[in-house]
Amino acid sequence: MRANFKRYDNYPSLSKRQLEVIEGTLLGDAHLEIHKNGRHASYRFEQTIRNREYVDHIHDFLKPFSNEVKDHIVDKTKWSKGMYELSCFRTCCHPEFTQIHSRWYKNKTKIIPQDIQLNWNKISYWFA
Repeated sequence: MRANFKRYDNYPSLSKRQLEVIEGTLLGDAHLEIHKNGRHASYRFEQTIRNREYVDHIHDFLKPFSNEVKDHIVDKTKWSKGMYELSCFRTCCHPEFTQIHSRWYKNKTKIIPQDIQLNWNKISYWFA
């Protein structure tokens, strides 16, 4: 085990507001993933580098779960036109993200859960 690895059971539970931010951004481009050989899911948020302040906002809001924000260039010529400069971050893997993943994904495809309860916080992060 790496020296800087933090066990998920050392983290607090997600707050109600953090859950709203996660669900609101999942309505958009954010996603959850369970890594190969992984037990729990992590959250990933990515935007063009023009929206770095917004990425930083989401990152700060999800502390202490969020890892460092990174900027990188991605070649998306297979899907669209050219290269993109992106800012993104990922959270730690955590059982609460796994629970959210089980509601939002069926057969590795993101869905909108039937039991989602929209409110202004979720909607504002969806449209931001």
